[in-house]
Amino acid sequence: MWIINDAQARRNQDKQIALRAVSMLENTDKSKGEQNESLLPERFTIKEIAQNTGIPASAIRYWNQIELLEVERNQTNGYRLFNAEALKQIVLIKTLRNSGYNIPTIKKLLCEVREQNVSLAIQIAKSALEEMNNTLRKQLIGMHYLYKLLRELDHIR
Repeated sequence: MWIINDAQARRNQDKQIALRAVSMLENTDKSKGEQNESLLPERFTIKEIAQNTGIPASAIRYWNQIELLEVERNQTNGYRLFNAEALKQIVLIKTLRNSGYNIPTIKKLLCEVREQNVSLAIQIAKSALEEMNNTLRKQLIGMHYLYKLLRELDHIR
């Protein structure tokens, strides 16, 4: 049961990331060019992104390496610097990867978002979120039946 609970917790964390992605995309769609991120710092380090999103820095580096993300570099120390737009893309990539989308599809979607077709990105992110909800629901049903089975086995002894 502990293994199942751990899987449920990870899936729920993925769901929270997906909710953030949808929210960020909807805010982008509403503002259409307005500087809506004024409450955020201008640039983030990879460590800050990883801590704030729960997405491993190694995954972010990989996405940068395969050119899913375009990242600035600090001229002084060579560190990657991420702006609010890159943060949105990172959260969206994680959401889509958790839902089973492949890299070429994610690249296409990110291209659409960059070209301001945010409504398509919102639709896909919401679809991914719905898939996560269905998976969570199925896991809970499975846990219920496992619990019933364990109780029956306990009574047989």
